[in-house]
Amino acid sequence: MLSTASARLRAVVFDMDGTLTQEGALDYAKMYTRAGAPAGCKNVLEWLKTLDDAAQDRAKAAIQEVEREAYNRQLLNPNCEEMLRTLKAWDLKLGILTRNTDEGVQIFLDKFGLRSLFCLFVVRAHFARHFAALCDTWWYDIHHAWHTSVFFIISG
Repeated sequence: MLSTASARLRAVVFDMDGTLTQEGALDYAKMYTRAGAPAGCKNVLEWLKTLDDAAQDRAKAAIQEVEREAYNRQLLNPNCEEMLRTLKAWDLKLGILTRNTDEGVQIFLDKFGLRSLFCLFVVRAHFARHFAALCDTWWYDIHHAWHTSVFFIISG
């Protein structure tokens, strides 16, 4: 257990959609429909794992098409850039942990000029390693990591 005196914030890890960006750019209903997900499907990426290779490829292409349509509609949340720049000025490492594709993260970083602020991101293809991958990469003990519903805070 960390004591208040010994805890020092080292990094903050954000989700992208709905945390850094405003909700609504990505049309999830359209994504599920185009991918062919069954009614009531709660997680299209988990559902993909149940498909054969050819069906997975078709569904992934449909999902990526909807995601690409959303890139043009993305907006930063109010005060997001100022918050990120302040955290960076405090010498904190900033990361992104998202179920987006690498392409989506790259477009996001370039569109909003945020590339220089983030030193690491974990995307859909590597999401299975999840948060532990960030701690491993930054050489932090995962027991010094706090998780909230919108971002991770690493202290120690």
